[in-house]
Amino acid sequence: MLQRILSGLLNRAAPSLEIHIPISPTPSMLNMARVLTLTLRRNGGIYRDAPVILTVGDASIDESLPKSYPWLERLGIEWRWLSDAEFRTDTFWSNAAARYSQQFRSDMVLMLDADVLIASRFDDMVRAAHRSSALAGLIAFSSPFEVSSLAGNWSQLFRDFDLPEPRLDFTHTGYGSMHLNPRFARCPAYFNQGVVCLPAATAQRIGTILPGMMADLKARTNSPYRLQIALALAIAKLEVPTQVLPLRYNFPNLGPVETRFNRDIDRASLLHLHSAVPISKMELFASAQSMRAFVDRADLTGVNAAARKLLADVLPQMS
Repeated sequence: MLQRILSGLLNRAAPSLEIHIPISPTPSMLNMARVLTLTLRRNGGIYRDAPVILTVGDASIDESLPKSYPWLERLGIEWRWLSDAEFRTDTFWSNAAARYSQQFRSDMVLMLDADVLIASRFDDMVRAAHRSSALAGLIAFSSPFEVSSLAGNWSQLFRDFDLPEPRLDFTHTGYGSMHLNPRFARCPAYFNQGVVCLPAATAQRIGTILPGMMADLKARTNSPYRLQIALALAIAKLEVPTQVLPLRYNFPNLGPVETRFNRDIDRASLLHLHSAVPISKMELFASAQSMRAFVDRADLTGVNAAARKLLADVLPQMS
């Protein structure tokens, strides 16, 4: 009895949380969002019942489409269409960026990619970000100046956006395993977009300037990391406090990272199916049959093996 009372008091003291996920209305992405939410409801600890909001973008809006998926209501998932005009601006990147301009109802916001799975409770991450009023994320795996079409360096980019000289205080998560060039080892507060936790008020501040920064970046580069880059610029411009997450809150199925940090996989709370090896996420989540085939595999290791177990737990609820 005492334990239940203490647990209830602890839960009430925690900041409220809502989770925002960007998707396209394709079978693969809908299955990703469904599986993510099922793992949240099963393994999310005090946040297992947190509201899940999908920001959905497509070339055309079909207002009746959500009614085709009764599991949305059963799982407590809200569907919000991105407007046609917003989607045309920068397709899926506009969709992901639009989450920062939402009307939030919670103290804290957790921005997740749809290819994330919840392995265990993560309330300590949310509490820490709330206490510090900080945007918390994992430093990106690699430099956008090394792996995409973005030319120059951080100093030049910050000058282009009338920002002061950046402090390169952080080392890319993949440096020393995925990437070895010391020229690209360091960065400012530049976070992987798979998992970002921040106060709702901070998200709204970022949302006021993010679209303009995204538009300016799109004119300079077609880098697939332009939302991550724009967020780094917004953090610098607004002087947002930041907090670097340990790998267990955004552990990717990237072989070199897994090899280097193998001992931490069992402690991971949030798994990120980032890699296309051994199967791309779009193929994995394409159908119940493809998900079942993944669960039946005996050759998986590391994060993929952990993901297989999580998927096996929730797959019966997909029927």
